[in-house]
Amino acid sequence: MAASTRSQVISLYKMMLKESSRFPSYNYRTYALRRVRDAFRANREVEDPKAVERLMDEGEQMLALIQRQTFRRRKALAATTHQILQAAAEIHTVALQVSSAESRSRRRVEAEQQDTEEEI
Repeated sequence: MAASTRSQVISLYKMMLKESSRFPSYNYRTYALRRVRDAFRANREVEDPKAVERLMDEGEQMLALIQRQTFRRRKALAATTHQILQAAAEIHTVALQVSSAESRSRRRVEAEQQDTEEEI
């Protein structure tokens, strides 16, 4: 294998590992990492330039697939996170309104108690 081909293979391997490690789910992540490592180990001894080129094309297609999958999952996770943050903001707003209403009610009750004490 030529030095440039070797460096391309190593570069592809590193990119596939990096992208595979971006799966948010532990199960997907470990599965993808194991598949990448196993595939590269299984083809470690391939010397035929045409076979190496075919394997590189397959690897690049697999990298594109992993990138699409991790992007979709990150996008879905971001959307879910955004929804959670919106819900938390709404809950916080409601809690502030309730707290404000409770304090107004408490002050009103205290004022009424003072009025009744003054009358007695």
